[in-house]
Amino acid sequence: MKFSKSILTAAVIISFLTAASFAAPAWRGDLGSTWQQWDFTDNNPTPSPDDGYNPYNPAQMQIVGGNYQPTVSDGAWQVSGSVYAYIPNSPDNNPHKEIWVEVIWQPMNSSLFLPDEPMVGVTPFADSSTKEVTPLAGDWYSTLFKLDLSPNPSEEYISLSGDYLVDQIVIDTICIPEPTTVLLLVCGVVPLLRRRK
Repeated sequence: MKFSKSILTAAVIISFLTAASFAAPAWRGDLGSTWQQWDFTDNNPTPSPDDGYNPYNPAQMQIVGGNYQPTVSDGAWQVSGSVYAYIPNSPDNNPHKEIWVEVIWQPMNSSLFLPDEPMVGVTPFADSSTKEVTPLAGDWYSTLFKLDLSPNPSEEYISLSGDYLVDQIVIDTICIPEPTTVLLLVCGVVPLLRRRK
């Protein structure tokens, strides 16, 4: 009995370590947010997202300079080039946008070579960015890039370049409205709540 509990505990720990290591942003699902996830379960170099929510239009992806590896994980792309993602977003002219890009990846050789920081092909400049790297099981890594853009573009073209094996990419975005817009929204909702009582 003790032995089977140990096996079950080890299986839970291993499955936890091979899953994405970062929690979804607290704002996922909020008004103005999108998320899209690619798991690369087939050899399509222009895959649609496997999961997610984007009320503006479907996200698109293209893998250039890659070979599909069906026997790695549940399928992965060996990239020696770039992965391009197009994310449609809110057309409203908001002052700020936050983007999280998480990549589950493995180095292509013995040296640890991170995928390059995502390039966001929009007119606004990234005001700031952070990168968090977490080792996973079996030489896999999870890297989370957090980008802040100002002002808010209505779409993003994101590219990840380098030589790496990619198993999953998750992109979350949120358009953050001006404080006056939020204030007007709150002022409109409060009277509606009072009427209900």
